[in-house]
Amino acid sequence: MVFVGKTKMNKTRQISLIKDIADIFEIEEGEYINFYAEDGNIIIRKTTVKYDGFDFEREMIEEKVRNLEMDILESVRADFDELDDMEDRRSAAYEIFKSELERKRANRS
Repeated sequence: MVFVGKTKMNKTRQISLIKDIADIFEIEEGEYINFYAEDGNIIIRKTTVKYDGFDFEREMIEEKVRNLEMDILESVRADFDELDDMEDRRSAAYEIFKSELERKRANRS
């Protein structure tokens, strides 16, 4: 699973689909999106059409997401390549976590 972005529910309980998701999944106005619940998570899937039992669009979407995951993984690995020791890597990751947490708390104020 890869984080692509986030959105906020409005007063009428609507959410906007972020552009990156619409682009990756090639979602156009009027197309349906399915919502699922699994293990405390919300899963959103584009409704796709099967051709003789084959879901070619779903396969294309899955390949795009796999490529995105690989790009992100390579980017993260590049950031930590110089850190050979696991404890150094953990410390660096923890510092990133703390700064993100502080930023979120500051935005709430």
